[in-house]
Amino acid sequence: MTLAFLGDISLNDAYVWAAENGKEPFRNIGEHLAGFDEVVGNLECMCAGNRGENVLKSPRMKTTVKALSYLNDINLSVAMLANNHIYDNLDDGFLNTTHFLENHGIKTVGAGQSLKEASKPVFLQSKDITICLLNYVHQNTNPKPPEGSELVLNYFETEKVIREIKHYKKQSDHVIVSPHWGGDFECGSYPNPIQSEQARRFIDAGASAVIGHHSHTLQPIEEHNGKPIIHSLGNFCFADIEQFGHEVHNKLGKESVIAELEFTKTNIEIGFTPIINNNLEINIDHSGKVMKRVNRRNKRYESLKGNKKKFAFYANKHKYFDTFYFFFFGNNRYFFNRLKQINLNRIRYFFFRK
Repeated sequence: MTLAFLGDISLNDAYVWAAENGKEPFRNIGEHLAGFDEVVGNLECMCAGNRGENVLKSPRMKTTVKALSYLNDINLSVAMLANNHIYDNLDDGFLNTTHFLENHGIKTVGAGQSLKEASKPVFLQSKDITICLLNYVHQNTNPKPPEGSELVLNYFETEKVIREIKHYKKQSDHVIVSPHWGGDFECGSYPNPIQSEQARRFIDAGASAVIGHHSHTLQPIEEHNGKPIIHSLGNFCFADIEQFGHEVHNKLGKESVIAELEFTKTNIEIGFTPIINNNLEINIDHSGKVMKRVNRRNKRYESLKGNKKKFAFYANKHKYFDTFYFFFFGNNRYFFNRLKQINLNRIRYFFFRK
C-alpha cells in the first residue's frame, strides 16, 4: 500500500485567478501522484462563505469551489483539516468546503461539527493492510475561533496523542500521526526540540510515522527506531498573500518534498520527491538542490538540538530579528519600496498584535 503526503495546500488568490482562466498548474505533478493508492494533504484554505470572514484571524485564506477542483488534479483522497485557518471563512465557508470534498469522494479528518466528528480518525485500507491517520492542531498555531462558531478542532495534547496511538494501534497495522504544530517557529528552518522529543514518544507508543506541517518551510527529517519523523513538509502549493504591502510567505515556502510511504503488514519504507513552486506550477526538482538543502538542514539541526546555547541563539534570532525583518520587508524584493511603506499603522500592528 502506498501513500503520498503533501504539505500545506492553499488554493488562494492567484490560484483562484488561475482556475478562472483555465490554467493547469498541477498537470505535471498530478501524473506523478496518480501512481499512489492514497494522497493525503493539509488543506489550509476554505471556500468563501456568505457571512463574511473571521476578523480575529490575520492573514486569512480564501478560495472558491472552482479553485478547489484542483484537488482532483492532484488526486487528493484525504484532506487534513486540523489547522489554524479552519475558521477563516466562518462556519458556512467550512461547510461549503466539506460539501465539495464529500461530493468528490475526498475523506476529511481533524475537524467537524462535533467533538466526536473532529476526533474521529481516518482508516485507509488496501488488501490486508489497515492504516490509521490521526490529525491534530496545536494551540500555539492560533486558530482563533470566532464567537458562536459550532466548528470543533481536534486539539493537540501530548498525552492524548499517546493514548490514541495505543488505542488505534489495536485496530490497525500502522498509525500515522500528523500534527499541525510549531507555531513558535513559524517560517523557521528548524523546529523546537520539544517537538522532536514528542515525536519520539509517539514512535515509542506505536506510531509508524510522524508527519507535521504549519511552518510553511521544509524542516528537518529525522528517524527514530527506523521510523520517519518529518517536522514540517512546508508548502505543497501556496499563493503569495499580501499584508501591509508585502508577501507573507518567503522563498523557503516555494520548495518542499512529497513524502512517499510504502507499507507492508509490518514494515514501512519512505522516499522523497522534491518539488518546487515556480509561478504557481508545481514541478519535480530534478536539480537535486532541494534535497541538498534538506540534508544540510538535518545536520545543522542535530548540532542545534545538542547545544542549548546554540539553539537559544537561533530561537532569539528567529523570534526577534527574522520576524521583524520579514514582517516589514517580506522576502527582500523591492527592499527600498518596502522601506517607504513603513508607517505608524504597521509599526503599531507589529508590536501590539496577539
